[in-house]
Amino acid sequence: MIVAGFVLLAVGAADLVRQFAPRRWIGYLTVTVILLLLGSVGDALLPMLAALVVGALWVWCMPSERPAPLGFWPAALLGLLSIGSVVWIAPRVDTGLIG
Repeated sequence: MIVAGFVLLAVGAADLVRQFAPRRWIGYLTVTVILLLLGSVGDALLPMLAALVVGALWVWCMPSERPAPLGFWPAALLGLLSIGSVVWIAPRVDTGLIG
């Protein structure tokens, strides 16, 4: 589930930077540093690195200056990745009462 959260956070942050930041490279650098800090503090650095790769692919697949080369497929693949990361990861044995 942490992979899905980090992937959606990275894609959402990349979209916000792409839409609203005047100097995108500063925004992307800031988002990358913040997400890496979140991943290291949460002891989930590998899922965060994977999420950063997905976020970079999202920016490449969904540019704002020209039509998207792949159309709707990146959004569909993002949905499948999120659902798959929640369903595929086996539940932990030491979960609490709520899970």
